[in-house]
Amino acid sequence: MKGEVADLVINNKIGFVAQPDDINDIRSGFEKFLDTPKHELEEFGSNMKSLLANEYDRNKIIDQMTEEVFD
Repeated sequence: MKGEVADLVINNKIGFVAQPDDINDIRSGFEKFLDTPKHELEEFGSNMKSLLANEYDRNKIIDQMTEEVFD
């Protein structure tokens, strides 16, 4: 998979990606997920929470937009 979503997943270590039009790649991704140790899956979750808190917090986004518009 290519694009912004794939980059987001890969760069932030929050999961796996697969080509949406390739059933074998999707199957491989599921198999990889099922074989992933629990501590690594928990790390994905922790990374996602951190990403959401730091990059996608509603109040931070509003503050940034307000600064850009009014400063």
